[in-house]
Amino acid sequence: KRAAAGLEKVQKRVIDCGGSVIHMTATPDRIRCNHYDDIIVCDKIDENGKVVNPVQINKLRMLLKDCDHGGNMVDLICNVILECYKHGKRVLVQINDKKKLARVKRILEAQGMIVSAVTSEDKGYQYVNGEKVYNNEAFGALTTNGILPYADAYLVTSLIEVGTSITGVLNADGTYFDTTKFVPIYTVLDTAHFALDSFEQFIFRARFAMDEAYLLLNDHSGDEW
Repeated sequence: KRAAAGLEKVQKRVIDCGGSVIHMTATPDRIRCNHYDDIIVCDKIDENGKVVNPVQINKLRMLLKDCDHGGNMVDLICNVILECYKHGKRVLVQINDKKKLARVKRILEAQGMIVSAVTSEDKGYQYVNGEKVYNNEAFGALTTNGILPYADAYLVTSLIEVGTSITGVLNADGTYFDTTKFVPIYTVLDTAHFALDSFEQFIFRARFAMDEAYLLLNDHSGDEW
């Protein structure tokens, strides 16, 4: 949010000085409330001249749970992840609570899963022989080349919500995983803090077609909205 606010200030200064600004985004719907002199939509075209949308989700599953202050959300999250795991799928799960993320990680690892977790504490790096090496392998791989190293599940906070592109997922033997079986799961621990923009930004971090995605909502009131 601070970065976005800073960008808006820079844009305003450039325009106030008589300059022009080009705003490039992969999620144009969220900026339609702002005024632009021109909007250019770029589509990928295949060899037959047809528009290709590489990022496509065939099914969006929404699970609504009335939990007591978000406590039971850990059980819901783990159950969905384990169900995906049983069917040979890999999951990318956003949990904006480090303690609950750590609990989910412990439960999944107790079930024999290999789990990679990335939070704001994992951004550290050091230079080895002049090369930047990140302390967290998954974060380093994403930052460097957009490829997720092998794991059964990836648990993240909002750290990768904006500006990260996932272009591939590796198997244990270094080959590429079938990304149609890659499942983004966005969790909302309190619907009062649910932001549709954040959900959209997260599920489209993966730049490839996927069979399904999940939205897990903790609804305190029980109202289905």
